[in-house]
Amino acid sequence: MNIGSVSTLAMSLQARKSVADTQRELLHLQGEQATGKKRDVAGDLGALTSRDILLREAFSEAEGFITSNKTLASRLEITQASLTGARGNANAFISNIVAALHGEVAIELIPDAALDLIGNLEGALNTSFGGRSIFAGTAVDQQALQLNDQVNGGTGFSPMQVIQDVIAAKPPVTDAATLNDLLTGPDGISTVFDSTHTNAAYRFNTTFYNGNTQGVTARIDAETTVNAGARADDPGARLIMEAAYTLAAIDPASMPSVEYRTVLESALDKVQRGIGLLEQTQAILGLSEQAIERAQTRHDLTLNVATRQINELEGADPYETAVRLSNATTQIEATFSITARLSRLSLMNYL
Repeated sequence: MNIGSVSTLAMSLQARKSVADTQRELLHLQGEQATGKKRDVAGDLGALTSRDILLREAFSEAEGFITSNKTLASRLEITQASLTGARGNANAFISNIVAALHGEVAIELIPDAALDLIGNLEGALNTSFGGRSIFAGTAVDQQALQLNDQVNGGTGFSPMQVIQDVIAAKPPVTDAATLNDLLTGPDGISTVFDSTHTNAAYRFNTTFYNGNTQGVTARIDAETTVNAGARADDPGARLIMEAAYTLAAIDPASMPSVEYRTVLESALDKVQRGIGLLEQTQAILGLSEQAIERAQTRHDLTLNVATRQINELEGADPYETAVRLSNATTQIEATFSITARLSRLSLMNYL
């Protein structure tokens, strides 16, 4: 045996290494064949790895916006339904006022009808979504409106008690002057709802409304923010509530019929204007809903484009994978055959 001969041990070790390498390659290719994806994306893509990362970031961002926008769209849908319900109840109340003005309904029934409207408004504007109040601004853990007969822990008064106290503090209504003083004079009923009453506890924003004045907005894409809700202190809602609380708290028999008719007419005007303002609020929310729909279309397009390009970069060519898998299988079978023959070699065979 000369020095240049290759020992069977070296050949055996080399064969074993070749088997191990080929087995790893075989597993690698089997994985690619099963998933349709390159196993070592960064290694295979090289300089294109940065593009792949950017595509995945765009995909994740679009996917995140699609999910959050769906939630926002649902919230706005419920908000719109609640405001539509509030307008419907207010319109029904208008019918009662008009009927009373025309003598078709006894005016003694108006206070109860007004109280019913207050209850309906409380139900509509205390709506929550996902356990979060949607009409309290960003104070999502607060019930937006204090119930009319429920004492507000912050002021010690219920909303109805506030109105009754304001009425009691004024002289009895006997003519137009005393009526105007009650409705719009200093510390009159209107100062409760515009939150200018000298007694802070007698203001809408302290005893009636539990939310805050911060508007709710939401980002629907990287550059666009939309109005994401309405509040129970909306000017339209306050006008309707002012009319309802006024008629619920005033006894028709407490003043001359002419003055009470003026109260009804004033309430009718406020409810009509309040409905108009709520419609404007809903129109603004409608614009937000349209913007969300357009954004979702853009995000869907981004997902489709990013998915296609990611698949082109990361996807394993099925034909190429099959050829390489076949070659690897052939190679490992050949290596096993060589290893088997080497294992049968002996010194006598060599000699």
